[in-house]
Amino acid sequence: MKDHIPNPPQLADRFLRAICTPDWISEIKDDLKEDYYNNVKNHGVVQAKALYWIEVFSFLRPLFWKIRTDIEQPDHLNKTDERSRFGKSDPSD
Repeated sequence: MKDHIPNPPQLADRFLRAICTPDWISEIKDDLKEDYYNNVKNHGVVQAKALYWIEVFSFLRPLFWKIRTDIEQPDHLNKTDERSRFGKSDPSD
């Protein structure tokens, strides 16, 4: 009977799609799947799934993040306080 190798964790894939840009997702998922199947053969399913999650979390770097432009920022985050920007503390300066 042929050994069945389970797929990588679907929740990890969904998490990856949520944080990564579409430009990177296809290439990243292909590399992660290849590593996952090699890890299943070499270390077993449990360890391969753990390593898969670790690799997914390694993409929590700004380079790969989606920038959410559909979320409006509160006004106080959009405004720049000119006095603090130029090091002035007294508004009469």
